[in-house]
Amino acid sequence: MKKSRIIWNEEGGVLVGNRRGNIWLGRLHGRHSGGPSSVEFDWAWVLEREEKRGDVIGFWHTHPFGFDGPSGRDIRTMQGWVSCLGKPLLCLIQGQKGLVAHYFETDEDTGRPLAEVQRFERGVMVIIER
Repeated sequence: MKKSRIIWNEEGGVLVGNRRGNIWLGRLHGRHSGGPSSVEFDWAWVLEREEKRGDVIGFWHTHPFGFDGPSGRDIRTMQGWVSCLGKPLLCLIQGQKGLVAHYFETDEDTGRPLAEVQRFERGVMVIIER
């Protein structure tokens, strides 16, 4: 019998891709492990990628012990990234109930849940707004 993998610490990565109408197409980059309640992204890589390609669309991370929505820290972090990059971003969370997506349009948003998110092989994500 194969044992299931238990993840005790948060993991996270950067989503790069584009938006076509109400559909976001992305791919996960730079997956990192963090602590039990936080994970850091390679912010220098994010800024360089956005400057060179302009294709950062958001961030993905896990909540191994938490709820499925964005935490207060997640909201503040996303508001900061939206302000820094000057564009709307996605926050994808892999929680106990599955993968969910939240949309941050401005640096004052608290995250609007999106209709559907699907993860495919090689970190490919499809996110639908409505």
